[in-house]
Amino acid sequence: MTDATHHGLPERNTGAGSPGFLRQFLRLAGPFFTSEEKWMAWTLLIGVFALTLLQIGIAVRLNLWNRDFFNALESRDWKDFITQMGIFAGLASATMGIAVYQVYVRQLLQLRLRSL
Repeated sequence: MTDATHHGLPERNTGAGSPGFLRQFLRLAGPFFTSEEKWMAWTLLIGVFALTLLQIGIAVRLNLWNRDFFNALESRDWKDFITQMGIFAGLASATMGIAVYQVYVRQLLQLRLRSL
Protein backbone atom coordinates (compact mmCIF):
# COMPACT_ATOMS: atom_id res chain seq x y z
CA MET A 1 0.00 0.00 0.00
CA THR A 2 1.44 3.38 -1.01
CA ASP A 3 1.23 6.60 0.97
CA ALA A 4 -1.41 7.94 -1.44
CA THR A 5 -3.80 5.04 -0.89
CA HIS A 6 -2.96 4.91 2.83
CA HIS A 7 -4.21 8.48 3.26
CA GLY A 8 -7.37 7.85 1.25
CA LEU A 9 -6.04 9.58 -1.88
CA PRO A 10 -6.32 7.81 -5.24
CA GLU A 11 -3.08 6.58 -6.77
CA ARG A 12 -1.85 8.61 -9.72
CA ASN A 13 -0.49 6.60 -12.59
CA THR A 14 1.76 9.00 -14.49
CA GLY A 15 3.53 6.43 -16.63
CA ALA A 16 3.83 6.99 -20.38
CA GLY A 17 0.93 4.63 -21.01
CA SER A 18 -1.48 6.32 -18.64
CA PRO A 19 -4.21 8.66 -19.93
CA GLY A 20 -2.99 11.52 -17.73
CA PHE A 21 0.54 11.41 -19.12
CA LEU A 22 -0.31 13.18 -22.38
CA ARG A 23 -2.37 15.80 -20.55
CA GLN A 24 0.47 16.45 -18.09
CA PHE A 25 3.04 16.57 -20.90
CA LEU A 26 0.97 19.08 -22.87
CA ARG A 27 0.48 21.21 -19.76
CA LEU A 28 4.24 21.33 -19.13
CA ALA A 29 5.59 21.50 -22.70
CA GLY A 30 2.70 23.32 -24.40
CA PRO A 31 3.86 26.85 -23.52
CA PHE A 32 7.25 26.17 -25.16
CA PHE A 33 5.64 25.17 -28.44
CA THR A 34 3.39 28.27 -28.44
CA SER A 35 5.92 30.82 -27.12
CA GLU A 36 7.93 33.34 -29.12
CA GLU A 37 10.44 30.55 -29.77
CA LYS A 38 7.78 28.26 -31.25
CA TRP A 39 9.47 28.09 -34.67
CA MET A 40 12.75 26.98 -33.12
CA ALA A 41 10.89 24.52 -30.87
CA TRP A 42 9.00 22.93 -33.76
CA THR A 43 12.12 22.90 -35.96
CA LEU A 44 14.11 21.09 -33.28
CA LEU A 45 11.29 18.62 -32.62
CA ILE A 46 10.87 17.86 -36.33
CA GLY A 47 14.66 17.57 -36.59
CA VAL A 48 14.76 14.96 -33.83
CA PHE A 49 12.01 12.94 -35.53
CA ALA A 50 13.66 13.26 -38.96
CA LEU A 51 17.05 12.15 -37.63
CA THR A 52 15.39 9.21 -35.87
CA LEU A 53 13.71 8.16 -39.12
CA LEU A 54 17.02 8.52 -40.93
CA GLN A 55 18.68 6.25 -38.35
CA ILE A 56 15.93 3.67 -38.93
CA GLY A 57 16.46 3.89 -42.68
CA ILE A 58 20.18 3.31 -42.27
CA ALA A 59 19.50 0.31 -40.00
CA VAL A 60 17.27 -1.18 -42.72
CA ARG A 61 19.97 -0.54 -45.33
CA LEU A 62 22.53 -2.15 -43.04
CA ASN A 63 20.37 -5.29 -42.91
CA LEU A 64 20.31 -5.37 -46.70
CA TRP A 65 24.06 -4.82 -46.75
CA ASN A 66 24.49 -7.81 -44.44
CA ARG A 67 22.73 -10.01 -46.99
CA ASP A 68 24.82 -8.68 -49.87
CA PHE A 69 28.05 -8.98 -47.90
CA PHE A 70 27.50 -12.64 -47.03
CA ASN A 71 26.42 -13.38 -50.59
CA ALA A 72 29.74 -11.94 -51.77
CA LEU A 73 31.60 -14.09 -49.24
CA GLU A 74 29.68 -17.21 -50.25
CA SER A 75 30.35 -16.67 -53.94
CA ARG A 76 34.00 -15.71 -53.20
CA ASP A 77 33.60 -12.59 -55.31
CA TRP A 78 36.56 -10.37 -54.39
CA LYS A 79 35.31 -7.33 -56.34
CA ASP A 80 31.86 -7.47 -54.73
CA PHE A 81 33.48 -8.03 -51.31
CA ILE A 82 35.54 -4.84 -51.68
CA THR A 83 32.43 -2.99 -52.89
CA GLN A 84 30.49 -4.16 -49.84
CA MET A 85 33.29 -3.08 -47.52
CA GLY A 86 33.12 0.40 -49.05
CA ILE A 87 29.35 0.49 -48.61
CA PHE A 88 29.78 -0.58 -44.99
CA ALA A 89 32.30 2.20 -44.36
CA GLY A 90 29.81 4.72 -45.73
CA LEU A 91 26.91 3.32 -43.70
CA ALA A 92 28.98 3.20 -40.50
CA SER A 93 30.19 6.77 -40.99
CA ALA A 94 26.68 8.01 -41.74
CA THR A 95 25.12 6.31 -38.73
CA MET A 96 27.79 7.66 -36.38
CA GLY A 97 27.48 11.19 -37.71
CA ILE A 98 23.69 11.14 -37.60
CA ALA A 99 23.67 9.65 -34.08
CA VAL A 100 25.95 12.41 -32.77
CA TYR A 101 23.90 15.14 -34.46
CA GLN A 102 20.67 13.56 -33.17
CA VAL A 103 21.96 13.70 -29.59
CA TYR A 104 23.02 17.33 -30.11
CA VAL A 105 19.61 18.38 -31.48
CA ARG A 106 17.74 16.47 -28.78
CA GLN A 107 19.82 18.02 -25.99
CA LEU A 108 19.40 21.48 -27.52
CA LEU A 109 15.63 20.92 -27.52
CA GLN A 110 15.78 19.80 -23.89
CA LEU A 111 17.84 22.83 -22.84
CA ARG A 112 15.47 25.24 -24.54
CA LEU A 113 12.49 23.47 -22.99
CA ARG A 114 14.03 23.77 -19.54
CA SER A 115 14.77 27.47 -20.00
CA LEU A 116 11.06 28.36 -19.94
